[in-house]
Amino acid sequence: MRTAIFQYILFLASRDVTSSDAEAVYAQLQQWYDESTGLWQGQWWNSGSCISTIANLATIDGNLKNDIVSVMENSFANAPKTYPNFLSKSVIPSSHPLTHTTDKATPRSYYDDDGWWALALLSAYDLTRNTAYLTSATAIFTSMRSTFGSTPCSSNSGAQGGIWWDKDHTYINAIPNELFLSVAAHLANRAGDGGEYRDLARRQWEWFRGTGLINQGNTINDGLDPGSCANNGGVVWTYNQGVILGALVELSSATGDASLLSTVGSIASAAIAQLSDSDGILHEPCESYAEGCDTDRTQFKGIFARNLARLGRAGGGDYGDFLRRNAESVWGSSNDGDGVLGVNWAGPFGGGNASTTCSGLDVLVAALGT
Repeated sequence: MRTAIFQYILFLASRDVTSSDAEAVYAQLQQWYDESTGLWQGQWWNSGSCISTIANLATIDGNLKNDIVSVMENSFANAPKTYPNFLSKSVIPSSHPLTHTTDKATPRSYYDDDGWWALALLSAYDLTRNTAYLTSATAIFTSMRSTFGSTPCSSNSGAQGGIWWDKDHTYINAIPNELFLSVAAHLANRAGDGGEYRDLARRQWEWFRGTGLINQGNTINDGLDPGSCANNGGVVWTYNQGVILGALVELSSATGDASLLSTVGSIASAAIAQLSDSDGILHEPCESYAEGCDTDRTQFKGIFARNLARLGRAGGGDYGDFLRRNAESVWGSSNDGDGVLGVNWAGPFGGGNASTTCSGLDVLVAALGT
C-alpha cells in the first residue's frame, strides 16, 4: 500500500498541471464552504480573497463558470449577515447593491478587509459584468477613502496619501495601502468617470514609493514606525510583494504609463530571488518558524502568484516558468492525493485547510493562465 501511494505521488510530481487538476482542488476547497455564511471555514478576509481566486478560475475553465457564479452570488448575499456592521446590506445581483458602513463597533474594523472584499466584488464584476458588484465595490472604497491622508505619516517628499490599517488607528502598514491603490486603480479602469479614481491612485502611488516601504533590496517590508514614519524593517511577506504588482498593472493601464510595469517588475524579481529556494519554489518566511504559519499567512503566497501572473500578461516580464514550477510542485509534492494542498509548496504535504488549498489553487490558476 505504501509503495502504491509513493508511486502515485511520484506520478503527480512528474507532469504538468491541467485544468482537471484545478477542478479537483476547487472541489476540495468547496468542502469548507458554508452556504449559510458564504465563507470558507468562517474566515473573513480570506474568503474575499478566495472569491477572486475562483473568479480567475472561471475565466479559464468554462466547466466551472456557472457553479462559481452561483457561489459568488451566495457569498455576497450571506457573508454580510455574518458581520452585519461591516456590510450593512446583502447584494442580490438582480436587485439592490451591497452598502458599506464605517461603524467602529464592527468586529472586523480593518481597512485591508475592506480592500479584499472590494477586489472580490470587482473580480465578480469582471466575470459577470453585473453592475451591482461594481456599485458595491465603489461603496466600500468610499469607506477606505475616509481615512486617506489622515495618518501622521501621510506627507512625504511632497506627496500626500496613505491610510490606516484599522479604524482604531493603531498601525500604518503596507497591505491596506497597497489594497487602497489597487482598488482605486481598478475603479479608474471600470467606473463611468474614472478620472477621480485615477488621480487618487496616482497620489497614493507617489506617497507609497516615498515612504521607504520599498527597501533598498526592492522588496516591501510590513509597515512604518508610527513615530519616525520610517520603514519598520518588518517581515517581507509574499502578499505585500504581490498586491502591489496587480495595483500597478491597473494603474499603468489607467494612465498609459508603461514605466510602471518596469518598476513593479523589479519588485517581482527581487521577491522571487529573496523568497524562493534553490529549486525556485516560493516560501513564506513563517514556514521556518517553530509555530508555523497561521491561517492568514498560509493565504499569502497564492496572492503573490495571482498578481505575478497579471504582471506577466500585461507585458511586465515572463514568469511562466516560475509559476508552472511552483504549480507542479504544490500539486505533486504538497497534495493529499485528492486535491487538498498544503502550505509548503515544496512538500511534504503536512495537512491542509481552506486557506492553504485556496492559496495553492491560486498558483495552479496562475500557471494555467500563462
